[in-house]
Amino acid sequence: MFSVVATGTTLTYQWRKNGAAIPGATNSSYAIAATATNDAGSYTVVVSSGANSITSNAATLMVNAVTVIVTPPANQTVCTGASATFTVAATGTNLSFQWRKSESAIPGATGLMLTLNNVTAANAGSYDVVVTGACGTMTSAAITLAVNTASAISMQPTSQSASVGGSATFTAGSTGTPAPTVQWQVSTDGGATFSNISGATSATLTVSSLALSDNGKRFRAVFTNSCGTATSNTATLTVIPQAVTTVSAASFLGDALATESIAAAFGQNLATVVQVAATLPLPASLAGTTVRVLDASGVERLAPLFFVAPAQVNFEVPPSTANGAATITITSGDGSISTGIVNIASVAPGLFSANADGRGVAAAVALRVKANGEQTFEPVARFDQATSRFVTVPIDLGPVTDQVFLVLFGTGMRFRSSLATSSATIGGANAEVLFVGPAGGFVGLDQSNIRLSRALIGRGEVDIVLTVDGKRANVVRAAIK
Repeated sequence: MFSVVATGTTLTYQWRKNGAAIPGATNSSYAIAATATNDAGSYTVVVSSGANSITSNAATLMVNAVTVIVTPPANQTVCTGASATFTVAATGTNLSFQWRKSESAIPGATGLMLTLNNVTAANAGSYDVVVTGACGTMTSAAITLAVNTASAISMQPTSQSASVGGSATFTAGSTGTPAPTVQWQVSTDGGATFSNISGATSATLTVSSLALSDNGKRFRAVFTNSCGTATSNTATLTVIPQAVTTVSAASFLGDALATESIAAAFGQNLATVVQVAATLPLPASLAGTTVRVLDASGVERLAPLFFVAPAQVNFEVPPSTANGAATITITSGDGSISTGIVNIASVAPGLFSANADGRGVAAAVALRVKANGEQTFEPVARFDQATSRFVTVPIDLGPVTDQVFLVLFGTGMRFRSSLATSSATIGGANAEVLFVGPAGGFVGLDQSNIRLSRALIGRGEVDIVLTVDGKRANVVRAAIK
């Protein structure tokens, strides 16, 4: 409110703003009900009495604006090491600013902007700004500074070994906020280049149905978040060929195999189907399966094949295979590879059994030679329906004029040093060995002819023990009537 005191008679008043008459302002005082910024200016009053008038000195009205925050600062999220800047926009008169963290004043933070450089986790928290003016103080709503951290490897993957057909699992870990995503990568060129593995986006990577082609592959994990990327060390996958056990197909013993003997290999994924050789000479491949024998002299040969199946392969140890440790490598038609080690010897006698298990009833025939020279072959075994196995047929030695011989079939005996180094016992008694050598017309098959003494009459089932070059074959049985 402005007012004036004047003396005289019949006085009139006219208030002016910036030299312009204010309509209705004709009293000795002038009041502005609600001051606004446009009311600021220079005010005078003209006092008149009759023909005389006088103008007052000018009075200045200054209107200060109320302190108002127009644009408050906003939440921010930054990465460690970056800068964070908060800004505020306010109106008012003679404004001053004080930035605070957790309601405590930040020394020197008195501008429209607060900039934090090289931010660390310690800078995270709640911030506000107090704006003070000539007409009041206003505090902004609290805002948050979140400080994220870049991806960092916390667990490195380790190299793994697994067998063909198996699986290998790699695990990696990382820290960082926000939580990093992961992408596994694989290298097939020794680590020179890597490519993403589709769908491999968890901390654990499992590689299944391993093949030898996976051997040597390298794997790594790449972790990524908004603050950066971290790549793990590489881990190498070693794929071990499946193990195969190779034994004599006659005795099912595996301490040694002889060259040109019949062998049986047992394992998994050795062939894709069952197939039997139908031609001579025997093929080197059946249903895509092959057997290679690498001998002690470093020579590798393909083995002739009798039979292949997923769990078993029968083959002939290749001719001329050198004595000593040999590596058997079986490659299936689907590429699966199995390996094993066998010992090759000149002689490794094995006798076939009627039940194909290396024991019990011998796979043999009895040869009867009568006084007139007539020869007949007689069975020594029959199939018993009740037990689903072969059982002995007692051999009748007949009249004293008959000569009866037991013809045993086996393998691994043909390279004996001499017949004199072969011996046999039947029922614990020495028996005369007349022949040890190849069975004509059959690949890998050997035979031994033994005279049956009439002293065995009535013995019933007896053990047959054949020894060749000091090496004893598996024990089989026959019955003597």
